Amino acid sequence: MNKAIDLMKRMGAYPNNFLTEMDFSTTNNAKLVSINESNVKTLIDKHSKNGFIIVSPCRGFDEFNIDETTPNKNQLLSQANKPRIQDMIKRIKDSGFSYTPVFGGFVENQGEDNEEVVYERSFIIYPYDKQGNLREFNELKDFGIELTKIFNQDSFLVKAPNTPPCYIKKDGSI
Repeated sequence: MNKAIDLMKRMGAYPNNFLTEMDFSTTNNAKLVSINESNVKTLIDKHSKNGFIIVSPCRGFDEFNIDETTPNKNQLLSQANKPRIQDMIKRIKDSGFSYTPVFGGFVENQGEDNEEVVYERSFIIYPYDKQGNLREFNELKDFGIELTKIFNQDSFLVKAPNTPPCYIKKDGSI
């Protein structure tokens, strides 16, 4: 976990709740929770039954014409993504779905010499409204497709009820 926190700090992210970093009005001041083997089972058991999606508004250096050799490149990238994160938070809140801010991770250029583990601000979005009422899962999936198009993402993670997780592209294909 320390290695992940060090990497997040280098990229301008901190292990506190990034909602507060966005200068966004929120009453959620909780620190980020480390997901480990014991608590992830509870999370998966609870939410796999009704499903969830994970989506990020963040883009990489190329999107913002930030050269890899630029000093403070990670802080510049974090600042460039800040309005995108604020926009996604607003859209999720306006949708009425419940959500959890997280740092998502993936391996960029997997298997190549320039392979790199990348962490970016992401959101787990659940098919529940703020009062805990279950909504139609397809509404959530359609919302994920909409967000993927708006934020120019290749895909987002979908864990639909009673199905294995998959990635859905912005055109709706798996």
